[in-house]
Amino acid sequence: MQQLINAIGKHKKQGNEIMFETCPFCKGGEHNDKWTFAINKRSGLYNCLRGKCGAKGNKQQLAKKLNIRLYSENIVAVSEKQYKKPSRKVYKPTENIKTYFQKRCISEDTYEFAEVKQMIDNQDRIRVVYDYYDEQNELIFRKYRTISGKIINREKDTKPILFMMNKVNPESTELIITEGEEDCLSCYEVGYDFAVSLPSGSSDLTCINHNWEWLQTFDTFIIWTDNDSAGLKAEKELINRLGKAKCKIVNHKAKDANETLRKLGQVGVIETIEDAEYVPIQNIVGVYDLDSIEEDFEHINSTFKFINDNTEGGFRFGEVVVWTGHKATGKSTMLQQDLLKFIQQGQRVCLYSAEMANRRILGSLYRQFAGEKGIKQIPGNDFKGFKYFAKQEEAEKARDFLAENLFFVSDDFDNELGLFELFEQVHIQKGVRVFVIDNLMTAVLQNKDINHNQSEFIKKCVWFCRKYQVQIHLVAHQRKPEAGKKVEHTYRPTSFGVSGSLNIANLVNVIVGIAKVPQELKDKKPENYPHDGEIIILKERVTGREGKATKVLFDYPSLRFIENWHDINYKLT
Repeated sequence: MQQLINAIGKHKKQGNEIMFETCPFCKGGEHNDKWTFAINKRSGLYNCLRGKCGAKGNKQQLAKKLNIRLYSENIVAVSEKQYKKPSRKVYKPTENIKTYFQKRCISEDTYEFAEVKQMIDNQDRIRVVYDYYDEQNELIFRKYRTISGKIINREKDTKPILFMMNKVNPESTELIITEGEEDCLSCYEVGYDFAVSLPSGSSDLTCINHNWEWLQTFDTFIIWTDNDSAGLKAEKELINRLGKAKCKIVNHKAKDANETLRKLGQVGVIETIEDAEYVPIQNIVGVYDLDSIEEDFEHINSTFKFINDNTEGGFRFGEVVVWTGHKATGKSTMLQQDLLKFIQQGQRVCLYSAEMANRRILGSLYRQFAGEKGIKQIPGNDFKGFKYFAKQEEAEKARDFLAENLFFVSDDFDNELGLFELFEQVHIQKGVRVFVIDNLMTAVLQNKDINHNQSEFIKKCVWFCRKYQVQIHLVAHQRKPEAGKKVEHTYRPTSFGVSGSLNIANLVNVIVGIAKVPQELKDKKPENYPHDGEIIILKERVTGREGKATKVLFDYPSLRFIENWHDINYKLT
């Protein structure tokens, strides 16, 4: 949106409307009419009020007409998940539903305003039905909850969005975000008409991605999650995604907003919301900023047990990892294999490669996902040998596995200075926490100041990881080995052999070296070199376990590196 505002020019805010002095289409006509063109912040729709112009549409159409490429267009998803609209038959609430909400101090007026319904499931249990409508008042998502016990289900394949977003006061600049529907209704019960709740409590924040544009129309967020470890984790993630400067957090002793209403009454809810405070100022370190006294850093596992053992569990968030080796040793291939492992653990990944086209990378990922048994081979037409592809069924599974979890920076992106701005956007809007840059030489401006440029680029990588508690995995080549030295002494990478600035090794915490055993060594001494490559921990600042190495094997059809042959067909789903 900001790109459009900057491009169109002089403007002023009027509620949720951004008014522009001059319409970019009619330029005010023969009378030079002013302030007739506006974009709605909340919906993204634009129009010109001049009758002879009447230009209108959405922001994507506007960007196309003005030849403006939005930052989000530089991010390419594997595929967008296909959602369905709720379709099960539901009914108006009965006395059972009324009694259910009375126990929770929520009035009939409030739950009817929220369009709550009911149904009886196939086990004759009465369920509360929560319908989720978007800002255009279209039914998008649905949840069911039994009135006795706590059995909660979604309607299958419906798109998770925020509850009550269609009821939020259109003039409000604040938004209360609660964890559950009854917490949200508790806020409406006491008079706050700008509250929403998460579709699956603290366990699923994909609604932030789906409602990102709508959320950007608010100046302040008041976050009221449950008073437990899961709620605190969700609170932290919401703050990270929505921005510390815009977030207030409530200080409450009850479990949640509805328990506050039941135990402390309406006044208790009002006081809790009104006493919400902004997130503590940056650079002042307190309990909020530190998860625990123990250094149990959040991390994700590698595919390779050797890496996990020597990093005490895998790759830590908040750090840059350099993957280095001589050319054609499998650095990118091994890292791509690990990306699948990261996604298996619930992470979202954004990959920027200036070396290989995104479509080719995706084909490699499909092969790695499929494994040895999921590969088909086709004889080459103009060469001896075979071409390898994932079988159709495995490719479809891989596509579903990667959908909405893997994003590519578009092949034609060439703005080095805008890369971190793009990463910031995809982190905040899509929830991505793992980034890949392949490789350092192609990502940094090549001129006489190349070493300085690389140092500054690495510093920015480190800063970005620390600020957002994400990971950047950076591929970097090794310098050419010295001429005249024996191959057995030069095929392994070193930390200070990373091509470019010598400062790179000093700035990062982890350097993983990938070595490919030269064929001449395998031919000369096959008994000494039965393996295809080696993984070497060249630097590990936290554990100090540097210089350790392990042997790996490589299966070309599946593009999988493995530590033992019996691991070749491991499954990701």
